[in-house]
Amino acid sequence: MTGVRINVWAKPEPKSTVTSGSRISLAGVAVIQDRSAHRLQKAVWTLILTIAVAFLGVGIFTSFSHFRNPRIARAWSESRPATLEFPSFTVCHMYGVKKSVVLNMTRPNTTFEDWRMRGLELLRWEEFNLDQLINDASYSWEEMVSGCRLAHHRCADVGTISPVVTDRYGLCHTFTPAISVPHTFLEPHLILHLAESDPTLMSSEHQGWMVALHSRNLRFSLTAAYLGLTTVLELTRGSHTDVVLRKERNTRLNIPEAPCSGIDTPQDQVVLCHERCLNQLSLSGRNASAPTCRLPWMAETLNATACTSHEEFMASTLGARRLFNSSVSEYSMLQALDRCRQCPTSCQTDAYVHDNPTRVVLDISPYKVRYMKHFEDGIHTLITMRMRHGEQHIQEVFDYTLSTLVSDIGGYAGLLVGGSLLTLVEILEYAILRKCR
Repeated sequence: MTGVRINVWAKPEPKSTVTSGSRISLAGVAVIQDRSAHRLQKAVWTLILTIAVAFLGVGIFTSFSHFRNPRIARAWSESRPATLEFPSFTVCHMYGVKKSVVLNMTRPNTTFEDWRMRGLELLRWEEFNLDQLINDASYSWEEMVSGCRLAHHRCADVGTISPVVTDRYGLCHTFTPAISVPHTFLEPHLILHLAESDPTLMSSEHQGWMVALHSRNLRFSLTAAYLGLTTVLELTRGSHTDVVLRKERNTRLNIPEAPCSGIDTPQDQVVLCHERCLNQLSLSGRNASAPTCRLPWMAETLNATACTSHEEFMASTLGARRLFNSSVSEYSMLQALDRCRQCPTSCQTDAYVHDNPTRVVLDISPYKVRYMKHFEDGIHTLITMRMRHGEQHIQEVFDYTLSTLVSDIGGYAGLLVGGSLLTLVEILEYAILRKCR
């Protein structure tokens, strides 16, 4: 017969007095609350929890500091549309004017070197005005571009060509495509052949051409180039330049340190405001009045009459030689633009960037045989462009957000004290019950 053994020496277990809300489920807290635990054990756990809570406080403080003062990071993504939007491009002659025409419009015995040094001072103002010089001496599209094909179409058939006057290069010409181009692997989308049409300009005098790439809704100007809204390529004579482009859409954050005015702000509006700001800064710096004659590159003077004397031109440009002058410092322009912070800037801009262009001597380029067989010897250059499949999107974001803050606090709490969100509920319940007793 099996009996039940009774230990008469065993102490009866005390009835648990723990009720809901009387204990917190954190490592070590149960030991501290246990009245039967040894004092040394309680002291050790108290020290451990004190250190852990101190580190937790430092971590939470650091997290809130980062949350209040986040840094700006960039997030990259890429889309692959079925067709590609080829950018507009503006072509300028680096000299700006035709040598033969300028020498016929200047004083007797003037050399081209004299013109480069003294400029409009040598113009026969009694016979010509500034508008006549720009119209007659500047290069037309046909006088610069000997061949232009976009996606196997003549450029004139698939886009528009419009003139634009700049104060450095005179009359330039912008081609704006009206079509999209398909994705290609090796074949270029654009084939642009430039040739010198003035027979009096010697090869040693030639400085080449400039091609500026920009979005279709932007009117080219040097201010747009200074603002970083265009991609500029300088083409030297006797060379073939091969360029691979990719479209980038940049989205900025509107923050007080660098405010922007939304993603729908037209870029032309941004450029026009900066141009007017530069003119106002120049006027205020020299204590002068507004221009008295028409400067074709300044929109606010287009309704004025043409400049008919060198003195009138210099007064309108505030004593600065602002036409066909390549010695203007870009650093001074950038410093002046930095003072135009009242002008709006778009939070979203499109840019066409390129890898390092491949440039070879035109005589050894295979494209010369393919595209320039019918051209005679002379001053030429060739540029081919292909757009890379895929548009890159670059967006500014804060590197520390609310979700990052919650994650960091949860990580600190879990690592240091083994807590969670439910632990906070338990602590709140414990505090309420202690107060009610």
